[in-house]
Amino acid sequence: MAERLIRNEGVESSTLSAGSMSAVIINIGSELLSGDVINKNFLFLTQKLQEEGIDIVAQIIVGDEREHLTRILKDSLSHYSQIFVTGGLGATEDDITREAISSSVNKPLVLDKKLLKEIKSRYEKWGKRFLPVHERMAKIPEGAIPVTNYVGAAPGFYLECEGRQIFALPGVPEEMRDMWGRIRTFLVREKNVIIRKRVLKCWGLSESEVNGKIKSFLEKDNPRLGITVNPYGVEIRIKAKGGSPRQAEEILEKVERNIKDTIGDNIYAADTTDMEKVVGMLLTLKKKSISLAESCTGGLISHRLTNVPGSSQYFTGGIIVYSNKSKIEKLGVDPEILEKYGAVSKETAREMAVRIREKMGTDLGIAVTGIAGPAGGTREKPVGLVYTALSEANNCWVEEHRFIGERISIKIKSSQAALDLVRRYLLELLKK
Repeated sequence: MAERLIRNEGVESSTLSAGSMSAVIINIGSELLSGDVINKNFLFLTQKLQEEGIDIVAQIIVGDEREHLTRILKDSLSHYSQIFVTGGLGATEDDITREAISSSVNKPLVLDKKLLKEIKSRYEKWGKRFLPVHERMAKIPEGAIPVTNYVGAAPGFYLECEGRQIFALPGVPEEMRDMWGRIRTFLVREKNVIIRKRVLKCWGLSESEVNGKIKSFLEKDNPRLGITVNPYGVEIRIKAKGGSPRQAEEILEKVERNIKDTIGDNIYAADTTDMEKVVGMLLTLKKKSISLAESCTGGLISHRLTNVPGSSQYFTGGIIVYSNKSKIEKLGVDPEILEKYGAVSKETAREMAVRIREKMGTDLGIAVTGIAGPAGGTREKPVGLVYTALSEANNCWVEEHRFIGERISIKIKSSQAALDLVRRYLLELLKK
């Protein structure tokens, strides 16, 4: 059985064309449509397939309805060369994948006796009872090649039909990921195409501003660029294709250098690196200690800093001073400043940053105060008004921000702005 799972049977003499590959991922499950479950399978598959040089051009999520899935499969067979289906391979009535694929390719389901024996053996090993309904998991479309599931019970299968490749994979992420190494041997790839990706993270510029700066790069097909926005800033996604790994890397690195020259210090990190890690590296490099006074962020900045291993080298501690009373009693903010300017003001932010630095005895003091909403705003001080401040021995800088979004989004943006203030300060020190 193992031999037939590993060998790429039938593909060498296949009529499949590797000239222009297009792939679609179809994720099955009503729980995905309702938002009750995060679609981890798509994130995994799209990454792995692009590493193989296979470009995903579409994703479809469909509920547990056989008629709908069959229609989508038939449509996909007429548009895409490779179809990856996850979910719906179990033994219950809502597991409709094998029947839908069978109908869409006009191939009957047949019982694979070796596969049935393997499934029964697995249930016996687990000490579970094998029921008659479990037999349906051993039925696959005629001509399909079964792919063993070593983590769960439901096997997957691979099927070639009229120049198209269909991959049926389990919906449980752990099972699907385990099966990947076995199904990748069947992949027909576009010849001489290697894909390399990079994500550049920006803060301090809007989506429109970033778009305007890199417009000439966005108009090119290779590398292909895209822009996305989240509370942590604007992300520039780069995907480069080359005939070899080296060529793909060279194309990627060239456009990355050009974008960095265009946008400058607004780019704070790449790929999985986040702002707190960058700040931590700079604090370590400059041997600076830091402390925090947080109001509207409620400890979020401290949480982010301490997520970085080794942060005890530079982060001394922080104080959450949410109310005016706590700002006065715990931090030592001058009551007259609060009375005259209010808790959300550049004057209070400056006072908070200076007091926390003095109280903790650190090189730097950071403060943030603002209105996260949804209530509490006025015409003069609307929801989203946030002040961040950075204090050192001889200076204190304060920035005003006007953020939009829900409460959690404003808190994240506030924490990002405070950390970016530290980052830019440390970058200036490095330039001296």
